[in-house]
Amino acid sequence: MSLRPQASSARTISRRTVLVEAGLCALAVGAPIIGSAAPQQPQPQPQAPTELVLRVPDPHDYEPGAVGSFYVNALLLALSKTAKGKESVRLSHFPGGVPRARLRLMLERGEIDLLWSSSTAQRESAFEPVRFNLLKGINEQRFLLIRKQDAAKLSQVQSLEHLREFRVGAGEHWSDASILRTNGFQVVTATSHDGLFKMLAAGRFDFIARAINEIEADLLQHPELDLAVVDGLLLQYKQPIYFFLTKGNVALAERIRQGLEMAKADGSFDKLFFTVPALKSSWDTLSKSKTRVFKLQAHEG
Repeated sequence: MSLRPQASSARTISRRTVLVEAGLCALAVGAPIIGSAAPQQPQPQPQAPTELVLRVPDPHDYEPGAVGSFYVNALLLALSKTAKGKESVRLSHFPGGVPRARLRLMLERGEIDLLWSSSTAQRESAFEPVRFNLLKGINEQRFLLIRKQDAAKLSQVQSLEHLREFRVGAGEHWSDASILRTNGFQVVTATSHDGLFKMLAAGRFDFIARAINEIEADLLQHPELDLAVVDGLLLQYKQPIYFFLTKGNVALAERIRQGLEMAKADGSFDKLFFTVPALKSSWDTLSKSKTRVFKLQAHEG
């Protein structure tokens, strides 16, 4: 993270940048008193323009469509709420294709400044967390993505003990994998995101626990795999999505948290959230859903 006059040239590691003007400082000018010999008060000097440069992942490399843009827009909204003087924000993106585990290592080393991720105790210790749940909890309720041929069998599950008889798939570095193991599930992991769905179709395991906004995209992206969702059943566990900054960057983390809280209070955060079709649809679906909910213990490691 760097803060410097706008005129200076910033070295970045990206091919794409986003420039957003955030905040203007209103200056009050005192009027002279007629007939008074009192000296005028000195006028406040305008603050020099500044540029805040943040190195972040390109959201479109890691999130579907508008959901990726939502994280960037939420960050810019928070910064605009807390800007002092005339400040521009430039987000510097590096080339895509970097695995999430590598992103976290880059954040730890200070090679990037910020990313968004599900929270674990280990991540909150290694990085500077912004404790504001960006997805309003919709990712903490997980539907079961299965092979369509297994729908009748899994729809008959009435208890968590019964569900543990089925194998579950997860990404190798997903925090879900640890949560599911903690709760007694046999977990099969995959290093490739696309490979995970092919493994499900091939019968390597029986289901993947997916948030409602994710599962809709999964079905659209893999129509050839003949996948389906278990009707009337979901898992629930605590897994907030936070912004994380490099350890020690306390001031900026607190500034972003305050900005998000301000946006929540004035309604602008919800306005942004519900303009994303996938997030609004997920919220509406969960609000109306009548399902059997199996609550899991969150993993603290």
